[in-house]
Amino acid sequence: MKKRSIYAVALFGLLGLTVAGCGDKTDEYPWQVVDKSEGTGSGEDGGNSGAPTIETLEATLMSGLREIQSFDNHKYQYQRTNSIDVFAGYTTVSQNQFTFGGALPSTYSTQALQNYYNGIMDKTVFNNIHDAYFYAEELGKPEWKALAMIAYDLLMSQFADFYGPMPFDDYRNLKENPPITYVSVEEIYDRCFTELKEAAEILNERKPSAEELAKVEGRTAGELASDITNGNYLMWVKLANSLRLRLAMNIIKVDPVRAQQEAEAAINAEGGVFDCGPNGEVTDPDFDYQWYNYQSGAQHPLYFICWQWYDSRLSASFENICKRLRSPMLGILFAKNYAAITNNSGNPSGYSANQDWVGIRQGSAMINKSNLQSGYGPFSMFNQVNYPRTLMHVSEVLFARAEARLRGWNVGGTAEEWYNKGIRRAMLGHAQYGITEADITTYMNQTDFEWVDYVDPYNEINNIDGRVEIGVKWSDDDSDELKLEKIITQRWIAIFPQSPEAWTTFRRTGYPRLFPVDPGMNNWDDDINCEVQIRRIPYYDKSASAQADLTNAANILAGESSEVGSTNNSPMTRIWWDINTDEIDMTTEEGRVIPHNFN
Repeated sequence: MKKRSIYAVALFGLLGLTVAGCGDKTDEYPWQVVDKSEGTGSGEDGGNSGAPTIETLEATLMSGLREIQSFDNHKYQYQRTNSIDVFAGYTTVSQNQFTFGGALPSTYSTQALQNYYNGIMDKTVFNNIHDAYFYAEELGKPEWKALAMIAYDLLMSQFADFYGPMPFDDYRNLKENPPITYVSVEEIYDRCFTELKEAAEILNERKPSAEELAKVEGRTAGELASDITNGNYLMWVKLANSLRLRLAMNIIKVDPVRAQQEAEAAINAEGGVFDCGPNGEVTDPDFDYQWYNYQSGAQHPLYFICWQWYDSRLSASFENICKRLRSPMLGILFAKNYAAITNNSGNPSGYSANQDWVGIRQGSAMINKSNLQSGYGPFSMFNQVNYPRTLMHVSEVLFARAEARLRGWNVGGTAEEWYNKGIRRAMLGHAQYGITEADITTYMNQTDFEWVDYVDPYNEINNIDGRVEIGVKWSDDDSDELKLEKIITQRWIAIFPQSPEAWTTFRRTGYPRLFPVDPGMNNWDDDINCEVQIRRIPYYDKSASAQADLTNAANILAGESSEVGSTNNSPMTRIWWDINTDEIDMTTEEGRVIPHNFN
C-alpha cells in the first residue's frame, strides 16, 4: 500500500501523520468516495480493487478502536484536562508552565487556544479505521465497516460540538491538502443519525462471534473474550443506539420533532440502548455501569496528570455542587488538600494538610508552581489510580430517558423511575470504593441542600457564593424546569469524567449551575460573557494555506448559528443546536443566567 500523510491537528499542534490509503471505492453515499487526487495506490494483494488483505484491515481497525478515546497521558491532557474538562466544570489546570507545551496563564486565554486547544482534534483514529470503512464490505466483513462508522460518528459529532462545522467527508477520505470542505453541524448530525442506524442494523444481521470480535478488539490473555466488549457484539449495537439517543437530546431546542423521532427510534431499535435492572443493578455481567474497558485496571491518565505532573486539580464547581448536595462522590473521586495551603501573600491560609476538598475556579490566573507544597499544588487531586476507562456510562442513557419522558416522549417508564435508576446505577457502580446501600438511600432522600460557598484559600478574589439550590429527591410538585435541573445535575455527577458530553449538555440546558469565570481573569481577545461562558472553541491554524478554509468554516457556522459573537469564529458564536432561550437576571450584579428549557 502507498503511504501518505493526513492534514491533521495532532498532539503538539499541526503534525503530519503517516497513514495507509489503498485503492478507491464508490458507495451509495457521496461522502464515502475516496479522494483520488490524493493518490491511493494499487494495493499489495494484487487485486484489481487495491483493497488491503482482511488481516491488514483487522489489524489497523484494532488500533483505531483502541484509540477512540486515547488514555495516553500526553494525549489525554491535550484532549481533555487542559480544555474540555475545565469547560465542563470537572477539573482545571493548576500551573501555567508545562514541560511539553507553551504557557497557559489561564484556561480562558488566547494562548490556551494557540498552544493546547487544537490538540483536542487528534484524528489518529481516522487513519486506522479508514480501510475498514471503505473495504470491509468487499472483503466480506461489513460488520467491520459498522464498527468504523460508530467510531467515526462518535468522534466527528464531538468535534462538531466543540468547534462547529467539520470536514466530514475529507477527514474520512484522509484528504491532505487544502482546499478542505467543511460540512455544517446540522448535516453532520443528519449523517450520524443515518450511519448509526445502519451500523446497528448491520451488526444485528451479522452477529459477529466472540472469536471474530477478538480479531479487531484484541484478546484478554488466555481467554476467548475480547478486550473491549467481552466478546458480545450487542455492546456495539447498544453503543450505536445510545449514541443516537445522545445526539437526539442535543438537538431538542433546534429541532424538537427530529429529536423525539430519533430518540424513540434508538430506544425501540433492535438491541436497544444501555440499561440496567429496576433498582440500578447490573443484570448481565457483560453490561457494566460503563462502556469500554480496554486496558481495564491500568492507571487512569487523570491520576498521573495530577500526581506526577501536578497539572490538574479539582474544579471549584465540582467541589461546591457535591458539597451542597452532600454527594459521597466528592470523597471517592478526589483527595483532600495534600499539604497546608499558603495564600498568595505568602501567609498561612488556615488550611492545614488533609483538611478539606479544595478546588480551583475555572479561568483563574495560573502561576508557575511545579510542586505539591505551594500555589495551587496542595489543592485536591483525582484520587483513583485504576478508575474505569469509559466512553459512555449507562447512567448517561438512564438520565437521557428521564429527560425524554419528562418531555412526554414514548421511552417507557416515568421520568422519576429513570431518574432514580440513573442515580442508583452510578452509585452502585462505585460500591467497590465504599458507597453503601445506606449511603444511596440517604443521598436520594435529601429534599434540601447545604448552604456552603466556595472559598479559594490561595487567592480570595476567586471566592463566590454557591449557586445550586436544589435537593436530590424527586418531587412531582416541582416545575418541569426544576425537574430538569435535578436530572442534569445528577447526570453531570454520574458521568464524571466524561467531559465532552457534560460540556455539551451544560451549553444546551444551562445545567448544572457551574461557576462563571471572573471577568478580571478573562484573557481572551474577544467579548466573552463570563456568565454565559464559552460556547465553542474557535478554529485556529497559523498556516497561510488553511486560512481560506477556516474562514469558510466560520461562515458556515455563523449561517446556522442562533447567535454570532463579535466575529464568526468567536468563542461566543453558538453551535447549530445551541439555541439561546435563556434570560439574564438584571437584578443581580453579575447578570446571572436563568435557563428556560420549556416553552
